[in-house]
Amino acid sequence: MNNNRRKLTIVTLIVFVITVLFAHWDLTGSPDHYNVTKCSPVFAPPDLSPWGKRELASSNFWTWLALGIVYAGLFAILDGSKPSPTKKSDE
Repeated sequence: MNNNRRKLTIVTLIVFVITVLFAHWDLTGSPDHYNVTKCSPVFAPPDLSPWGKRELASSNFWTWLALGIVYAGLFAILDGSKPSPTKKSDE
């Protein structure tokens, strides 16, 4: 793995960790309160009260999908292969 790919991987992992730590949660299911979106880590969802239902927002999955596609594309572009020098033929 060349240096550019290593930097790309580190940046991608940092962005992914940030999106996991500040994931959007949709809180719904309460007739007395408006639906709310709160940010909270994936592994520690927000408190439910007074809402009856807690779901991970779909925007998280779209963000992760877009991040994966961009990462795969840039990883392929930064393959590190150098073009072979062309030999000039003397004719």
